[in-house]
Amino acid sequence: MSSCTNLSFTPAAKNWSYGGSTPAYSYGGYTYNSSGYLANPSRDAQIRARDAGALTNYEARQMGLTNRR
Repeated sequence: MSSCTNLSFTPAAKNWSYGGSTPAYSYGGYTYNSSGYLANPSRDAQIRARDAGALTNYEARQMGLTNRR
C-alpha cells in the first residue's frame, strides 16, 4: 500500500469586491482561487499588471481600472 499525505487548506472568505472565482485555499499568507491565481491582489499589483499589459480590457474593468492598451 502507498501512503498518502493529507493536505488541508484554510477556507477563505466567499465575498470579494469584484468578480472572479471563489477562493479555494490560502498558502503563505496569500489566498488563491481554484485556478491557482492570486484571489485578492493589492491595488498596486493590479496597476502594475495593467501597466505591463497583462490584463485584458474585461479584467481591468472588473477591477475598476481603465486599461491602457
